[in-house]
Amino acid sequence: MVGRGCSRLAMAGLVRVDLRIVGGRAGAGRVASAACATAEDTSRGTIGSRHAHPDAGAAVKIQEADAKSLLAAQGLPVPPWAVARTPAEARAAAERFLADGAGRVVIKAQVLVGGRGKAGGVKLAGSPAEAEEVAGRILGMEIKGIPVRKVLVGPAAVIVKEFYLGAILDRASRRIVLMASAEGGVEIEEVAKATPEAIHRVEAHPLLGLLDWQARASSPSPWAWPGRTCATS
Repeated sequence: MVGRGCSRLAMAGLVRVDLRIVGGRAGAGRVASAACATAEDTSRGTIGSRHAHPDAGAAVKIQEADAKSLLAAQGLPVPPWAVARTPAEARAAAERFLADGAGRVVIKAQVLVGGRGKAGGVKLAGSPAEAEEVAGRILGMEIKGIPVRKVLVGPAAVIVKEFYLGAILDRASRRIVLMASAEGGVEIEEVAKATPEAIHRVEAHPLLGLLDWQARASSPSPWAWPGRTCATS
């Protein structure tokens, strides 16, 4: 399960985090990717946005590379990555990762919408030249109307399991609710519609926050009991 540091991020910023757990040579047991969003953005289907303080006016957008930085700052193990804004920068990053032993690299469009893979914004490359060519195709393309101006480059990982973890403001219970699902890798809104029992919900105490036993109860094991909810009085 996610460590206490990431829980603090979730509780403080009401962020949602999609986690991809990877194994194999590229980084066993590491968090390969993460995307953050607020509860409001979740209801709109927008991935990767977090609002600033009301006095600040403008919203602060959190892309995958930024989310990785936040997770790493909290002590979570994350595979190495680089951000490239040109095909040449993507080639240079690929050269470094391949020289370090990666079999292939992944190149991912950095846009604040879901469905990047389906739109052709996530590709693998086996050589620096191929990475440059792939980055050239992704940079400048539009995904759901948003132009891609930068890409994330990193070692390709062997995906063991994908999870979903989110913290939302539930108006019915008037509490922050942690949602977890073993059905990661897909849009959580679709999971909620098709198989709502696959989402595990934990209500955080308004004063005490998320308690340790609740975090332990949100480990993969309890997800075998569909619809289970943990709450504090």
